[in-house]
Amino acid sequence: MTGLPPKPDGRGGRIGALRFLRLLRRDILSAQSPRLYRAKMAEFRTPFFRSYVINDPGLIRTVLQERPGDFPKSPHLAGALGPLLGNGLFLSEGADWARQARMVAPLLEIEPRRALPHLHWAGQAALARLEARADRAAPVALEGFARHLTADVMFRLMFSRPVAGEEARQLLAVFDAYQASAPLVSLAAVFPGLRGRWPAVKPATRAAARELRKMVARLVARHRAAWVKGQPPGDLVGRFLAATDPETGQPMEKVELVDQAVTLLLAGHETSAAALSWVLYLLALHPAEQAAIAEEAEAALSAGPVDHAVLSRLERARAVAREGLRLYPPLPMLLRQTAQPEQFRGRAIPQGAQIVLSPWHLQRHEAHWPDPDAFRPGRWRDPAQAAARRDAWMPFGAGPRACPGAGLAMAELVLLTAMICRDWVLRPAGPAPRPMARLTLRGQPPLMAVVTPRRRSDGT
Repeated sequence: MTGLPPKPDGRGGRIGALRFLRLLRRDILSAQSPRLYRAKMAEFRTPFFRSYVINDPGLIRTVLQERPGDFPKSPHLAGALGPLLGNGLFLSEGADWARQARMVAPLLEIEPRRALPHLHWAGQAALARLEARADRAAPVALEGFARHLTADVMFRLMFSRPVAGEEARQLLAVFDAYQASAPLVSLAAVFPGLRGRWPAVKPATRAAARELRKMVARLVARHRAAWVKGQPPGDLVGRFLAATDPETGQPMEKVELVDQAVTLLLAGHETSAAALSWVLYLLALHPAEQAAIAEEAEAALSAGPVDHAVLSRLERARAVAREGLRLYPPLPMLLRQTAQPEQFRGRAIPQGAQIVLSPWHLQRHEAHWPDPDAFRPGRWRDPAQAAARRDAWMPFGAGPRACPGAGLAMAELVLLTAMICRDWVLRPAGPAPRPMARLTLRGQPPLMAVVTPRRRSDGT
C-alpha cells in the first residue's frame, strides 16, 4: 500500500491559553504546532505558566540522564495518574523513588529465558481466540485484541496464571473508563492558583481507579496468603512480597505492593497493547512487509522451543517493531518540571516551568529522520541513520527513570507480531484512524482489520 500512515493535523497559528487548554483536553497531539517537527525547542507562554517542548538531543540528555534530579516529573502527571497508581515507581520522586528503585527495578529486568515461555503461551491463546471467532468476516478491533493479549501476558508473569475471560473484560472496561474520564491537562495546570482547590480528576475517574485497585489488591492478597503459608509464588508479585530494601532490610508495605502491582499492570499491559495494535495496523497497511515477517517467523518458530536464539532470528519483526514505536510511541509525551532556574539554548527558563520531552515529535523530527512520516523498517539497518537511532528514538524514556521493563516489552512486541503474522493475514478495515493521545496513544476511530488465515508452506 502506498501513502503515509495516519498522523493528526496540528493546530495552525498562535492561540490563547484557554483555547490551548481546550485543545489539550481533547487531544494533546492535535493541539501542538506543526513547527515542533522542525524546532529544537519551542516555548508556550501565558501570564500564568510557561511550557517548553525540547527536541534537542543534548538537552534531552541533560534532563533525563545527566541531571534527572533537577527535573522531577510534572505534578500534573501525578494529578492525572495518582488515583490509579498511588505512589508507585512511576510517580514517586526523590528519596522515595530511589528506595523503590533499589527494591523494584531489579525485579522488573526479567530474563528472556524466564519470560519467553509466558509470552509464547499468551500468544498461542490469542491465536486460538482468533480461530474461535464466530464470524470470521467481521473486522477485529486491534486495540481490544491487543489489550486482552498483553493483559494475559502480564497476568502470567505477575500472578502465574492466564487472565480469565470475565476478568479480562472487567479489567479492560475499568481501564477504558479511567482513560475516558482522566484529563491529561486540568485547569490547575494552566492556572497554578487553582492547585489544591480544583479537583485534578473527576469523580468517575476516582471511582474507576478504586475499582481497579480493589481488583489488584484481591490478587495480591491471595499471593500474600500463599507466601505466609510457606508457598512463595515464583512470579513477579511473589518476588515483590519477598523483596527488601538492600540498605534498610525493610519489605514493601501492603499499600505499596498494590501501588507497584497496578503500576506494572499499566506499564506492562496498556502501553504494550498500544504498541502492538499500531504495529499490527501498520502491517495491515503494508502486506509485502507482513508477508516477509510471516516467512521469517515460520522458519524461526519451527526450529524448536522459543528461546533467545529464536528471538534473535526475528530480524524483520524487530525492525518493524522499532519502526512502529518510532511512529506511534505509546506515551507520546513525557512531562518534567524545573526545580530551579535554567538556561536552555540562550533562554532563561524559570523555576516551576513545564518541560515537555516529546517522543512523538523527536521521532518524526525532520532534522533527524529522512522521510520522517513514512513507514520504513529498512531504516533500522541503514548505517546512515545510526545517529538518529541513537539520539532521536526514546519510546521507553532514557536515563535512570527509563522503563526498567524495556527489554521485556521489546521481546513481547517482536515475538507476538511474528506469531500473529505467521498464522494470519491482516487487511485494514473501516475509516482511517487518527492517532489520539490520552493516557496512551490510541486510534480514533478505533484501529480495525479484517483477519483471515494465512496458508503456510506446509499447507495448513
